[in-house]
Amino acid sequence: MDGAEGAPPSKVNHYQTVCAKYSVIVDQATYEEGRQEGVKRYCTRANGFHVGMNGDRYENACTESNERTFLSGYQPGRLMWSAINNIREVESAVRSSTYRIQNIENKIDRLYVELEDTSLTDKQRSEIRNEIRWARREIENERDRRRTNELRIPDLKNRCNEARDRVESLGFVVADVCN
Repeated sequence: MDGAEGAPPSKVNHYQTVCAKYSVIVDQATYEEGRQEGVKRYCTRANGFHVGMNGDRYENACTESNERTFLSGYQPGRLMWSAINNIREVESAVRSSTYRIQNIENKIDRLYVELEDTSLTDKQRSEIRNEIRWARREIENERDRRRTNELRIPDLKNRCNEARDRVESLGFVVADVCN
């Protein structure tokens, strides 16, 4: 199972440590034999692509003889994952900016309600107005950040589509994940 999941040969060290607590000795040769059987399933081109597309790390589990095959799938998969992830991160930043803007606007609304309190001193009113001005500047800064990120999205989608075309030219099937 470890081999089929891409665990490196050093994973046996973990089992040795855990099992030693219970006075159990790991048969390292048998473990490695089983891991190698799993590695044969793991170290394929198709699985390499799957691992890369999931954004999973390659832990050097493959042998010298099948690593090139695995990497011929992993590298295109990782390219696609990276392109998709870049879009997701920027879209997330846009959503976060929108959320922050809404929160600041709500804060400004609450501050205006506070200003209606007739028991406030002139100094307190001045402090609230200053806070409102500061919040408005904060909104403008956040809008600028959001606008900057929104402008990045079309380019990132184009790059993603270019990566998808390259990956598909290598024989992999990729869904329309860039739009």
